[in-house]
Amino acid sequence: MSDPFSIASGVVGIVSLGLEVVKGLYEYCSTLKDQSSDIARIRDSLFRLHDLLGNLRRQLDARRFHSNNINILACIEGRILECKECVEKLKKAADKFNHSQDNGFRAALKAKVRRATYPFQQNTLQKLEGNVDKICQHVLFSLQLLQNEDTSSIRNNVEDTKDLLESHRAKDVAQNIINWLNAPDATTNFIIAREKSQPGTGSWLIDDWRFNAWFEQEKSFLWLYGFAGCGKSILCSTAIQHILQYQKSTQDKNSSQINGVAFFFFAFDDTGKQDVFRWVDCQLREIAVCPRTEEHLDKLLTSLPRTLDDTYERMLLAIPPASQDYAEQILMLLCCAKRNLTIEELIYGMAVDLDPVGSKSDDTDAKDAESDHVGSDSLFLDSLHPVAVFKDKRRLHDADAVLEVCPGFIELYEGRDANREETLYVRLAHFSVQEYLKSDRIKERENVAQYQMREQDMNTKATWICLAILEKFSAAVQANDSYTSIWSCEPDTKIMYMYPWACYAAIFWPDHFRESKQIPPEAVSAMLRFRPHAVQFSAYLGGRGFFGDNLLQFAIHYGLSSVVSVILQDPTTDINEITGGTTALFVAAKAHDMELVRCLLDRDADVNGYDGGALTAAARTGQVDMAKLFLDHGAEINASAGEALDAAAEVGDIEMARFLLENGAEINVSGSEALHIAAWGGGLEMAKLLLDHGVEINAGGSEALASAAWGGHFEMAKLLLESGAEIDASGSEALHMAAWRGHLEMAKLLLEGGADANLTEESRNQTALWSAVGSKELEFVRLLLEYGAEVNHRDDSGQTVLHKAAAQIGYEDGVQFLLEHGAKVNIADSHTGRTALHEAAESGNEKIARLLLEAGADPNVVDKFGNTVLSLAAKRGCQDLVTFVSDL
Repeated sequence: MSDPFSIASGVVGIVSLGLEVVKGLYEYCSTLKDQSSDIARIRDSLFRLHDLLGNLRRQLDARRFHSNNINILACIEGRILECKECVEKLKKAADKFNHSQDNGFRAALKAKVRRATYPFQQNTLQKLEGNVDKICQHVLFSLQLLQNEDTSSIRNNVEDTKDLLESHRAKDVAQNIINWLNAPDATTNFIIAREKSQPGTGSWLIDDWRFNAWFEQEKSFLWLYGFAGCGKSILCSTAIQHILQYQKSTQDKNSSQINGVAFFFFAFDDTGKQDVFRWVDCQLREIAVCPRTEEHLDKLLTSLPRTLDDTYERMLLAIPPASQDYAEQILMLLCCAKRNLTIEELIYGMAVDLDPVGSKSDDTDAKDAESDHVGSDSLFLDSLHPVAVFKDKRRLHDADAVLEVCPGFIELYEGRDANREETLYVRLAHFSVQEYLKSDRIKERENVAQYQMREQDMNTKATWICLAILEKFSAAVQANDSYTSIWSCEPDTKIMYMYPWACYAAIFWPDHFRESKQIPPEAVSAMLRFRPHAVQFSAYLGGRGFFGDNLLQFAIHYGLSSVVSVILQDPTTDINEITGGTTALFVAAKAHDMELVRCLLDRDADVNGYDGGALTAAARTGQVDMAKLFLDHGAEINASAGEALDAAAEVGDIEMARFLLENGAEINVSGSEALHIAAWGGGLEMAKLLLDHGVEINAGGSEALASAAWGGHFEMAKLLLESGAEIDASGSEALHMAAWRGHLEMAKLLLEGGADANLTEESRNQTALWSAVGSKELEFVRLLLEYGAEVNHRDDSGQTVLHKAAAQIGYEDGVQFLLEHGAKVNIADSHTGRTALHEAAESGNEKIARLLLEAGADPNVVDKFGNTVLSLAAKRGCQDLVTFVSDL
């Protein structure tokens, strides 16, 4: 038999016969009473053999064999044929045990007596056991052949995986232990991961030297690190499958074996299981602090809460009354914080008293806080101080003090801050803490209802804390003589250290304010107007633009619509004030706030203020309706040399560009800047639109073509050339751009279109060959030389491209190529007197220096600074080059 189907059919026939015979023998042994240990062992071996044969039969039936499987099938056939003789011997034994020579009463009685006494002779028992073991070995080997696959292809048949895992759970003792522990079935997650993978997935990991080093080294660790959803589970399942297959393949070999494989998948989407772990953790913590007596332990164990909610309730009730307001504020800040908080930030945030009413008369800090505002806006005093007061005495002493306030609810961990320095952070101990505190369930428990965290309430309190600290920080900044303005320098680092929460407050207070919807905007407006440095600091640290002390622009930019309304109601507000190079109308247009734009225009906002920047902002953000509104109010469409059209071209907004052109935008007012921008970004449709409207294609020395060449936009360059772009127009550097960026096809297009390979750029008199050598593109150098580039052309300093190539690390091929095409090795730089050999020596390029010396470079040339090749090589520590030159 030579075809895979015939071989497989023959093997299946023998396996099927073996299954039938083994089943008969197993049933016979099972009917025997008072079995001896020998018979029981035979019965167990038959059961195992039946399971193995069944496994082999299922795998043979499930697989589709092809011609490339002929070798493995031949091996299996050989093993199974060796089993055939043993199977036939077992069949004879089965027939003998189950068949009576006559069917009469006496024969039946004889068989029954025989079974009841001792059914096997000792030698029969030994032969039977030997045959069973021999078949087991051959079947196991056949299974291993089927399951051993090349790791480079990593076949991921889920059914095979299930069978493989099933064999690891076949032992009764192990299964009983698993059932007793009620352990989670990790194979479920494993199989799901395998089903999601594709053939070849993870092969790079199996082939990686780090994986193999971990696999071979005892007591070693391997960490696959990545964000959630990046595929760690899939890769782990690939590694597990590889290990399981290796274990199976080495069971009957003398090579190193794996005794067991343990794996577990931690699925964080299963919140129910996590709640159980969290519940256990909380109980263990309580047991750990229990007095060490049997009586106390018994009482504790009999009174443990039954659910996680009950556990959290007990933990909250255990917080002393004096610490409850601290605990509530800590939990509130951690629940609503926009980023992870450092322990210093949390401690400082706790220094703000959110309920100071009735405590000012006897609180020195409160009196001090009020004294800071003598002569300030009274609205600020009336609105802010009854709600939030900063008190130094409220600050917790250290991290241990924070943990003592909320035991079991929070934890500390180390991380790196924005400056990559190790910092101690604080967070909720478990996500279920936040889920419980935000839920309605806690509201139903009167004893702890005060700890319920509602989004608006949390953000309201967080806003007051941020504003109170910003106010305190701003006062400290103004008192610091070394600090004059946010425009001139950053706040003093000592002050920043004194107010760690200030950075968080400056960046995130607008977010908390918007989500609060409960804070009087008048209070915020008054506070910011009173403390302009707080506005500057927020804009500076928030990374959202610089607005100086222009409160209106600041409020618009941060989306503080209610504060904007209050500011606009103030008759002293100048809505056309230009601060930081912008106007309020520009900021509103940039923020896509059409309603506010209408409001500002109704209040006589100058639509052409800041050189018509509002129209440009609308054009850049694609707001055609807003642009039309501005034009209706008298906006100059060509202000700032047509900046609005340039902005539309920059973002590739065809609709906006067409609207502006149809409404009188002059396309060449800025020297075809719009076309240049479109070409730079590869905006083909935008370029066609501009060309259709008569843009001057060669304005500015065909800058548009140079821009297309720089970006490698081949179709754009073709369009420009077909539309009349001059390749070698004055100031054009299209070929240089293509050479510098390594766009070979672009260079071919330009050269075939007539580009001069020896055209020099204006600043240094260098040809495109310099750019090609600078980018180390050898094919580019070859192309330019084929089109007549002068290899010994000298730039303004008297250097040739060989000087540049010799200074390039690892560019031996380029130097060799230039030498082969006529580059002269002893041309000296007219400014310094250096040759290419000097450049190579100073750069430490020993191989290039040797090439130049072999090509006839003079090692005795002295530059204008008195340096020879030998002295430069010695300075660089190139001992081999020093020896080589000395031996010349």
